[in-house]
Amino acid sequence: MVYSDDELLQLFNDGTERGFNGVYEKFCLRVYHYVLRMGIGKDDAMDITTETFIRLFNRKKIFERLNNILAYLLTTARTATIDLIHQKKKMGQMQA
Repeated sequence: MVYSDDELLQLFNDGTERGFNGVYEKFCLRVYHYVLRMGIGKDDAMDITTETFIRLFNRKKIFERLNNILAYLLTTARTATIDLIHQKKKMGQMQA
């Protein structure tokens, strides 16, 4: 079933599985491609995307708009990607 943004936001804020799945389906590819553009490989990008949604699920924060959820996801993904890049540089797995 396709939900309007308002319905999806309400389902998500209510903590329903349908709400989380709907948010995941709506934003997963955007987060994944955002992480890829930061210069890491596909496997790492998928891992970060998955971890980002796990953090969102565990946070159970009430959001006012779907754009707020997207902003949270992109910020979380960006931070995780930067941390991974720094970690790989320290280990000599990435060029500076």
